[in-house]
Amino acid sequence: MSNHNSISKKWVLKYTTLYAVGILCVTFLLNLKIASRFFPYPARLDLHLAVFTITGSTVLIAVVFILIKKEKFFLPQIINKLAVLKDTLHELNQLEIIYVSALAGISEEIFFRGLLQGFSGIIIASVVFGVLHFLTFGYFLLTTMVGFYLGFIYIYSENINLPILVHTFYNIFAFNMLKHIYSEKFRI
Repeated sequence: MSNHNSISKKWVLKYTTLYAVGILCVTFLLNLKIASRFFPYPARLDLHLAVFTITGSTVLIAVVFILIKKEKFFLPQIINKLAVLKDTLHELNQLEIIYVSALAGISEEIFFRGLLQGFSGIIIASVVFGVLHFLTFGYFLLTTMVGFYLGFIYIYSENINLPILVHTFYNIFAFNMLKHIYSEKFRI
């Protein structure tokens, strides 16, 4: 099913795991050095978290979906850049999509919101988030705005779990949207 230009599912799962573990190790070591604590972020599980996760994810997904449907300028460029993942996305089952999405959500939010935003502020953390997700200029702008939104909900909730969960749900949506786009059932 895959061609020589595609990335294997096995490679994606291994790379995602190594990427997440690497980010978490670096973040925790920096926390020990800077804050003298391994995990200095407020993290709670409660009913408010569930409500805010649903609300925050719905808002983010709705805004991105509207942009996808209305914005024709940068979406084709992003789809073309990610075409190397087309076969791999079709091979990933929902459990694997959730796994990849959760690892990225956990590791990136602990790093960007927990560590970087805590020391440099929301704007710098959001721009760095955008730069490190750079595929096209349009995608840089989109991920910078998403980073700002995730930073805002972290500040608002004072709970690292909220941006982690919202980021995870957004990634699940994004992977499934790309699968749908690449299946050619969806026309932009």
